[in-house]
Amino acid sequence: MEEDPIKLWQHIHGATAHFPIALIVVSFLFDTGAILFKKTQLRNAAFWTLIIAALGCIPLVLSGLAGQVGWFGLTPLLEQNEGSSVLKTFGHRNIALVGSALAIILAVWRVARKDSFKYGEFMLYFLVLVLTTMAIGYAGYLGAYVAKGY
Repeated sequence: MEEDPIKLWQHIHGATAHFPIALIVVSFLFDTGAILFKKTQLRNAAFWTLIIAALGCIPLVLSGLAGQVGWFGLTPLLEQNEGSSVLKTFGHRNIALVGSALAIILAVWRVARKDSFKYGEFMLYFLVLVLTTMAIGYAGYLGAYVAKGY
């Protein structure tokens, strides 16, 4: 297989990574503000930022898998960068898949409930949102090292 000279998948993956990461964190912050200040406007903002983040996870995951696995005739990441730690590469992928799946599940759950949770249900949602935010953040941290070949 020939190496992609412009590394298009890496550019697409890098460009699509920052928005879902930032929007999931912002959604968490808006929901936290809604809890603390009892403002429905903050809860509405959290809802929409989560929806956009979940949608952004789709091209993010597809571009990441395309580069790692070698879809569309691309040279797989580990063949391109032999210095890359297998543990960090697969850790990044697995944690990112879990975080992205959780973000999508949370968005679907929130839409299905029409953003009307009972107290205990919202606390469970919020706990999963905290875990999702941590997973996405850690996946981004590992991804920076994978891309540099550490």
